[in-house]
Amino acid sequence: MAKRVDEGNASIEQFGQPHLHLGNALELDALARLGTVQGAPYQLRLSQSALAPRDAPSTLLSATQSQRARLAEAADFLRSTQPQSGITVEGFVVRLFRDGAFGPGDVTVHAVLDDSGRTKTCVMSLAEEDYAEATRAHLDGLVVVAKGDLVTAGTRKRLKDPTQFHVVDLE
Repeated sequence: MAKRVDEGNASIEQFGQPHLHLGNALELDALARLGTVQGAPYQLRLSQSALAPRDAPSTLLSATQSQRARLAEAADFLRSTQPQSGITVEGFVVRLFRDGAFGPGDVTVHAVLDDSGRTKTCVMSLAEEDYAEATRAHLDGLVVVAKGDLVTAGTRKRLKDPTQFHVVDLE
């Protein structure tokens, strides 16, 4: 992908497409920093462990200085704020926080937030009534659902301006 971006055949935003499995910001940054000789390309051979249950062919990666710059840009892009509109978050409340006994507060939900299938945490600010419902869901082990714009900053995810918040009762 770095080669395609470097040639002008793709955009840096494509590194953010989860279905392409192009790596995360940490991995891309590490690949960008390999081969410290200025201007010289590097090659890296990736092979499966001998302890793995099945044999897979090794992969040879190479990157020019220009492609390493694209990898660094991609890592910066993935670390930047990238809002996704109209995302539905469905999961379990794992943390509650508010400044006082009453009023709005922040709720942390453990949910699948992308195509990776892995669960991650997402924070959302809720009004007092919804916060009370989130507390009930937390105490009873119930699933909550909310819709909003998912904002990513580094590894932190926040559902901005959540709407349609409700608890899924087991009836």
